[in-house]
Amino acid sequence: MYKAVFISWHYLLASMVLVTVSTGCQSNSASNPASNVIMPLASGNEWIYVAEGFDSKGNLIHNGQDTTKIVSVSAVNGETMYFDADSPLFRHAYFYRRDGLWSYSYEFEKLDTSGSATLLLPFPMSLDSVIIFGTAFRLVNLDTGGSIRMDTVITTITVKNNNLPISVPAGSFVCILYRQDDTDTFTHEVLKRRDSYYALNVGLVYEEDFSSFLAPLYLQTSLSLRSYTLH
Repeated sequence: MYKAVFISWHYLLASMVLVTVSTGCQSNSASNPASNVIMPLASGNEWIYVAEGFDSKGNLIHNGQDTTKIVSVSAVNGETMYFDADSPLFRHAYFYRRDGLWSYSYEFEKLDTSGSATLLLPFPMSLDSVIIFGTAFRLVNLDTGGSIRMDTVITTITVKNNNLPISVPAGSFVCILYRQDDTDTFTHEVLKRRDSYYALNVGLVYEEDFSSFLAPLYLQTSLSLRSYTLH
């Protein structure tokens, strides 16, 4: 019998699949796609966050600010895209399709739509339905003479709550809680977790990122909405 030692691991991208594990994506009473959006997109929209980082013992090791701002709008391949300005070298182009919020990520201000876009948030999505975003592999070093095992990792997203009150510096909101997990299918270990709290027609209100790197799953970073401007 062997014991897995997680000395190091990394993902080798295998394939992207999109599978709904439920009866389907049904809108709830607060999620009419004709009148509500999970992230309002318009030029000048801006979200400013308190950004904090923690070590595996829960000690605060970083306190700063993070900003998302839509700086321009352009039609690309028949779709209206909204461009942010995260940094001079790395940006996103956001846009909506029937199944939710999508984006292209690109570097050096050169948008390349020949690759695959990423579904960031399925919307609308019914409570407790599960979507498999993709599969990947990780290499695990074993303590049995240097053996290596390749484990499959799946990324899933689930709506855990669609009517959750939450308070942040920007105010109090009723949110939809999306949970994204990266799970090793061999050990059933959750390697990473992201809990994102979105208020309809406002955007991301609060977010927590958890990691299990060299420790049990612990809170690594958080974002709390400090202020926002919508147009």
